[in-house]
Amino acid sequence: MCRLVRLMLVIVLAAVLMPIKALPHDGCAECHEAIINLEFGKADNIIAQMPDSYRKTWLSAYALFVKQLSALDKPQPDAFAEFLKSIKHYDNGSPDYLQCLSDIYLMKCYAHFVNDSYLAAYAAYIKARQALGSLASEDWMRQRFRLIELIMDNQMQNVAPLFADNLTSAERTEQYCAVVEKLTLQTKMPEQFKREIEIASMLLFPLASDDNSAALRLMQKFGYEWRTSSPLAAYTAAERLIAADSTAQALRTLSSAYESCFGGRFNLLNLKIGNAMLNAGNDSCEFYLHQFIENQHNPSNVLYAKFKLAWHLFLKGDNAGSEALCLKVMQSVAVTPLDAQAKYECAMYHYWDTLLLRARLAFDAADYQLCKSVLEAASQQKTRFSPIQTNEYNYRMGRVCHKTGDFENAKRFYEAAIDRNLEKTLYYPCYSAYYIGLIYKREGNRAKADEYFKLCRKISSPIYGESIHQKASRAME
Repeated sequence: MCRLVRLMLVIVLAAVLMPIKALPHDGCAECHEAIINLEFGKADNIIAQMPDSYRKTWLSAYALFVKQLSALDKPQPDAFAEFLKSIKHYDNGSPDYLQCLSDIYLMKCYAHFVNDSYLAAYAAYIKARQALGSLASEDWMRQRFRLIELIMDNQMQNVAPLFADNLTSAERTEQYCAVVEKLTLQTKMPEQFKREIEIASMLLFPLASDDNSAALRLMQKFGYEWRTSSPLAAYTAAERLIAADSTAQALRTLSSAYESCFGGRFNLLNLKIGNAMLNAGNDSCEFYLHQFIENQHNPSNVLYAKFKLAWHLFLKGDNAGSEALCLKVMQSVAVTPLDAQAKYECAMYHYWDTLLLRARLAFDAADYQLCKSVLEAASQQKTRFSPIQTNEYNYRMGRVCHKTGDFENAKRFYEAAIDRNLEKTLYYPCYSAYYIGLIYKREGNRAKADEYFKLCRKISSPIYGESIHQKASRAME
């Protein structure tokens, strides 16, 4: 049950970014726009001057929710329970009211989810659906839930296939894109609502489909300008571009966002652009990573930023500074999955190698030719590699050969990386088995593919074990 709920409720972060029906001219639309742009001081001032109403309650909840998430804070369910109690005093049964009520239930749902209260989260989600139950299916407000339903069914195929609709991945992608386009073509919809749909649909997209090319096509229909129209739009566009290996475009989008002073409003953009510049070999990454660390008022992802900064210092030859940062990371408590990754990577500090690290960053930047040339240079120095470094070399050669279509060499390098003696230390053996399985599956050899997927599930993997084992299980279906 918890696993299913986890998969379903990840969507709620983005879901509440979708619009309610056109708001009246009493400050609601202006406040809504300010929240989208993360201008919380302006939003709070507008809310303070509004008369008490269900819309004021909804905007107050929405401002708090987006404020907390944009600062990487953990929303608390009790706050949204109070908003729900308050909004019910204004119940008039109108579609507008029901949409506001549904949104606050979704906020409460997500707050329960991130606090590991899965049954309470699921109950809040059902309440959100019930609030919209009286709306006609063709009502565009009801259509916002159609996106969520498509995503839920896609996730249910992974954990409870009997309850799914058995659409193919291509069919679900087509349905999802059609619903988004239908919503964005609403002629009477205010512009800020359309931008919210664009942002939310791109955040939700990976949960509905793994077709990155379809995501790019949909994003292109929105037009280029939307990418830099707000901090959230820039972040979302960069996420999709990076997923589609369009890392140069992602970096340009992030740079434009920073020039628009969005970095000051949305600190996570500093981390995103710092990481992108590190991958691209741009020394300016140091400035942005420091900006994130200095402006992050809570510990969320600070260890991750310090770890990335340690990589940068290591590549510059500042071994003392890099090691000191790694020591601080290892002595600190991880509060996010990225922080846990940082602690794992920093614990491997003494196995870092300049060429292997440069190849890794080039791969993350989708510069596969550079990655391969750096690894070929590293191959000339393999005699000095430790067994752990040799294992990483084989894995990274496998990855770049895989990405560039050299499948036979990819299998050869992956095979060399499946060293069961290192499985409790490195994740490369486990992932190598999974990727070999994917190649055989692509070639139509399901028996051989399943052999490697089963092997993947048997191999231990630090830090990423549960997720890669789940991927292997899904690949066998």
